[in-house]
Amino acid sequence: MIRSYVVLSLGLSLCLMFAVGCSDDATETGGGGGTGGADCTPEEQMAELSLGCSNSSPIGLQSILSADLKVAACGITAGEEFDAEISGTATFPEAFLDAAQPLVMGGLKQAKLTDLAYIVQLRSGATPSGADSNVALRADTSQLTPGEVRLCNFPPDQVCTEDSECAGMTCVVDPVIIVDVPTSEDCAAGGVCDMAGKAEGETSQCALNGFCVTGPLDVPLLPVTETFTADASGAVLFGWADQGLSNSTYDEMTMLYTIPKPSAASPIEQGLKVDAGLVVAIECVMGVDEGEEPGNEENDLVGLTPDEDLISFPIVE
Repeated sequence: MIRSYVVLSLGLSLCLMFAVGCSDDATETGGGGGTGGADCTPEEQMAELSLGCSNSSPIGLQSILSADLKVAACGITAGEEFDAEISGTATFPEAFLDAAQPLVMGGLKQAKLTDLAYIVQLRSGATPSGADSNVALRADTSQLTPGEVRLCNFPPDQVCTEDSECAGMTCVVDPVIIVDVPTSEDCAAGGVCDMAGKAEGETSQCALNGFCVTGPLDVPLLPVTETFTADASGAVLFGWADQGLSNSTYDEMTMLYTIPKPSAASPIEQGLKVDAGLVVAIECVMGVDEGEEPGNEENDLVGLTPDEDLISFPIVE
């Protein structure tokens, strides 16, 4: 029995939109056929890149989140094709999990993923060998616990494998993705929850639910291999999407992004969606923290990510 959960989002629509295929070993494959074969040892680089995000909550202000991007590539020679394996980790912030604890009866210990979308773009140094410059990543359900499951139509939060296990007689065919929220029941003085400031007071998480949230919810992203053609010189730069998104606008004069408050009813373009009784959509664009908005210190200004922050592979001429 799943005691409680919240809905984050998993954007299968983007995976279909960009026509990314899947190999038998659970690694998504794209163009394929690049140089740098068996004799080439890939260089792996990872970067925690910041994202400017807005959400559909009543506040709906811009804030700075982050997501890890990982790229492995080798044999990047001027003018030639190369393969790059792209993956990463999306992070649903601890603060959002904290906010859900008093809203869910008994507290929130699990999350249901229904829509997540992250897009990788090349800023410079190469061109995709396929038709699309965007690489869409989706959640790697094999690394999530309990992961992809089926639920009864009644009780609606009970895991099932066949109809006979459900009081409502139907085990819903379409699976959902459920993830354990990082928590601890160590509410003693000096314990994990106490050190996190979540054990003292009548309204603390320990007092309300007997446990506390201990960190953000990390969602591994399924690796995708794509083929690119390197430029004649320079470096190949990878980052999250910050161009061509309809969820944000960039002002060349101020050099700042504006991310309007998204609708909780709309699909996610880049970001996450959460339902804990109240549906909250989070839309993001890659960008850096430019400080507080003058006169509105709760709203973060979001600027263009500089080249030096991106994942960079040199081109061998």
